[in-house]
Amino acid sequence: MKRETKNAGVRHVAIAAVVAMNLVVGILLSPKYGQGIDEGANVRYGEMSLRSYSDPLHPYRDPSREDKGPFYFMAWIAAASFVERVIPGWLGVDARHFVNFVTWQLAIISVYMLSLRVARPSAALLGALLFESQPLLFGHAFINQKDSPFMAFFAAAVVMGLTAADHLGGSESRAKPRPVSFGLPASLRREARVVWWDGPVTARRNALVALLLALGVPLAWTVLDGPIRAAVSTIVLDAYHGRAWGPINELFSQIAQNAAVTPVAAYVARANLVVDVAAALAVAMVAAVAVWATRWFWMGLGERLRISVPASVLPAAILLGMATAIRSTALFVLLLVAVYAFVRVGPRCVGLILAYLGIAGVVAFALWPQLWGSPLELLRSSLERTLHFPEMQEVLFQGRVYLSNSLPRIYLPWLLIIQFTLPAVGLVIAGLAMTTSLAVREGVKAAFHWVLVVWFFVPFAAVVAFQVPIYNNFRQLLFMTPPLFVMAAVVLDRLGRLSRARSFIIVLAVVAVLPGVSAIARLHPYEYIYHNQLTGGVRGAFGRYSLDYWCTSYREVMGIVNEFAPPNAAIAVWGPRSAARPFFREDLKLVEVLSKDAVDDPDAFAVIGCSWAITDPGFFPGSPVIANVQRDGASLGIVKQIRP
Repeated sequence: MKRETKNAGVRHVAIAAVVAMNLVVGILLSPKYGQGIDEGANVRYGEMSLRSYSDPLHPYRDPSREDKGPFYFMAWIAAASFVERVIPGWLGVDARHFVNFVTWQLAIISVYMLSLRVARPSAALLGALLFESQPLLFGHAFINQKDSPFMAFFAAAVVMGLTAADHLGGSESRAKPRPVSFGLPASLRREARVVWWDGPVTARRNALVALLLALGVPLAWTVLDGPIRAAVSTIVLDAYHGRAWGPINELFSQIAQNAAVTPVAAYVARANLVVDVAAALAVAMVAAVAVWATRWFWMGLGERLRISVPASVLPAAILLGMATAIRSTALFVLLLVAVYAFVRVGPRCVGLILAYLGIAGVVAFALWPQLWGSPLELLRSSLERTLHFPEMQEVLFQGRVYLSNSLPRIYLPWLLIIQFTLPAVGLVIAGLAMTTSLAVREGVKAAFHWVLVVWFFVPFAAVVAFQVPIYNNFRQLLFMTPPLFVMAAVVLDRLGRLSRARSFIIVLAVVAVLPGVSAIARLHPYEYIYHNQLTGGVRGAFGRYSLDYWCTSYREVMGIVNEFAPPNAAIAVWGPRSAARPFFREDLKLVEVLSKDAVDDPDAFAVIGCSWAITDPGFFPGSPVIANVQRDGASLGIVKQIRP
């Protein structure tokens, strides 16, 4: 299709500006969000999984989490630990939510990059903004350390996988399918030897040096790790007590301005973190140099074998491996990319797919310690647990309670309609119809459109037709939402062609994006409870649909309790106390709710509740409500006084 060619570089500047602005927004908003009820458990899962690297023969196992890989949790807590130290006054939960939001930028960029394949840059940008301005997605971007990051890595893996497939056949592969015959020589070793010795002497020398570095740096680090850490600890200890070399003492005094009240162990731990980061960067840089220095060899070998493996397969496979180490359902990306590549270039894609799968498998194996014992069996178990989740959950839908494995078939379609803004719903429905129609009409010529259609409809059909269990609305399926907004960008592109006037584009953008932005401002920091006007808004959804099912309102609730609770009072908490623990006053005692009207401490001053507790008339019926956290007329968290 005809694309805008003027100011080609500006389109990337625009999306970069959006991401940069989002980072500022993230810094401002992250300290407002509460901790979800399972966030603490995920922190522990990440911490214990990280320990597996120090004892690889006995990796940490948690049978209840076999459907999830720990990669993101491990990276999440490591990055959040760094952010918490850098930004004064932030709690660990604030840093973790900021890391979530930063990760989500991958999804925004991916929607934009995918939209560029079917729409002009202005419409692609507007599609990305429409995606970002959905209150449901915006709220999950901060508080959801499971589904939102998976969506981001899944979408990025699709972008890079399709890009690698396009590079396989050059510019011609974008225009039409091009089946190509292929064949393997009798001896792979002979071909490799020919390519190696026929290559330039300088290139061979550089490749050997790079190979030695790639092998030598990790080996050297293994040998020197202990002595280096011991030396660093000694230097920090001496500087802490003022016994180090003068310049080091001066530098330490500038960095450690709170040394009088901070134990030396804290500074030793920070120094070791710097060592870890430096080591990781060194290994990554050497690996990158090795790949770059030997690229001529792999390209030459690919040409002789008549199997082309573009360099872009490496980042594509790494992203696929990362996504798989978050959830095994990321293997769906492999299917999308493989079918797309085969339609584009025919059997010549075999080399690409083998390299893609092989590298992704190595990455997933390295980032998922639980796979180290029996990888294929655990991967199979993970997929089975995902498709047949054994822990049945209660789901509130249209005022009735269902079990997660017996939801009405209208459940998912209706939630998709009522949890996005009305402009987004209209654009998505129109885009879905247009894209599906074009894919059916054009067949293999519309390979990318088929990717969008299959990406959405396969998980959609799994829930609607085969009743794969989901709960907490449809958060487990957030990964299927990016193609919907790419399809919406197609419609926005068509609408944008109706007039060349800049004012028309501005009005179109305002109409599409403003309702979501307004709702985000109104509901903050509970954007994920959003329901549109078809249910009467959040007020109309209260008591009929799940709102704050993760009890993030406990942060605001505990802020109220901290102000008026007597010293050393006991506060009963409905649900996991981990959601309230980061925010309670130090002298308070958090106790458990034993039943609807009984607590673990007979002298408890008050009880706090959220989610199901708010709509249950049997929840401490004789106790008065003394505080109520609300948004748009819907109660999210309450405080009931038990004793005067």
